Amino acid sequence: MRWHTIRKMASILIYSLGSIAGALILVLTFWQPALWAEQRLTDIRMAFFSPTFPSRDKIVIVGISEEELSKYPYRSPVSRQLLADLLSQTASKGAKAIGIDFLFDQPTDPDKDSQLSNAIRQVRIPLVASYSSTLTGVQKTYVDNFVPASDLGNVDILVDPVAGAVRWTYPKVRLQDGKESFSFAGLLAHKTGVNVPSGKVAIMWNSNEPAFPQIPVDLVRFLPPNFLRSKIVLIGLMTSDHAHVTPLSVMGGGPRVPDVEVQAEALATLLGNAASPDISHWSFIVMSMLGGITGCFVASFFVESVWARAAYLFSAVIFFYILGFFAWYEYQIMLPIALPVLCLLLAGFTFNPLRQSIKAHVR
Repeated sequence: MRWHTIRKMASILIYSLGSIAGALILVLTFWQPALWAEQRLTDIRMAFFSPTFPSRDKIVIVGISEEELSKYPYRSPVSRQLLADLLSQTASKGAKAIGIDFLFDQPTDPDKDSQLSNAIRQVRIPLVASYSSTLTGVQKTYVDNFVPASDLGNVDILVDPVAGAVRWTYPKVRLQDGKESFSFAGLLAHKTGVNVPSGKVAIMWNSNEPAFPQIPVDLVRFLPPNFLRSKIVLIGLMTSDHAHVTPLSVMGGGPRVPDVEVQAEALATLLGNAASPDISHWSFIVMSMLGGITGCFVASFFVESVWARAAYLFSAVIFFYILGFFAWYEYQIMLPIALPVLCLLLAGFTFNPLRQSIKAHVR
């Protein structure tokens, strides 16, 4: 009897592993749709079930609108006299740090260029200007002469290949020579005393958070002296041609987000030390195996009744969804849902045919 029980358990284990392996192969075959579904579920949890971060209160945006640009004879590049005035005015209002989300990679009017370059060097608070790895050699040389190297942060952003949405930033990267390279948001956080992590960091997109306070350009000079005290001020364009797709706009079909707001979101993520919404590879493997085993277990107990098996599999699917949302809402742990559920269903409906096929070959 004991040997019979061991053989039965061993056979169930073999069948289970076979079903799980088959389910995983099918999942990998249709990886792109499954990954798309997984990303949507991650976006929903991040957008609607994330905690709020008080770090957003530390950030203010001075946005240059289309209306403001229409006052000048040309809209691009933005008047550097305007930026020089904004920089000096913002610093005089008690700002803790300033980020200028503009690339200074070519000359414009010599007098205005000189005025802005001098203003950048005269500011006595932490300041960061934009830099990009896509600049040519000539452009890099101009930027290095225009802005001190210690004040340059990389504004390059990372998008996911599925939806084309902005999801990540590299706040700090260690180069081959041992030096550290910072992103725009990473350098601002570093200069304000935050321990910036290395490598890729997921930006927290939370629809429950209020929008960053925005101050029109014309009002900055009228603000009280300490109005921006303890605030990190980002200066940038609020125009549609400098905007990006985000997880929130992908889900709700909303508008694109201006680049300066993307940088503000990245900065708020770093200041708040937010939990990463990325799913680890081990989570994918373990949860997918658990889904496959659950599907095999349900199928092994409901061989005859297809409806009973379907009902229990549906209950198991609901359980995985609840587990995924609960883990993020309570503990900020992002678990996969779509792939484990797919493995569960594939294993649940292929387990019995596979077991019968194996039995027939064994006989």
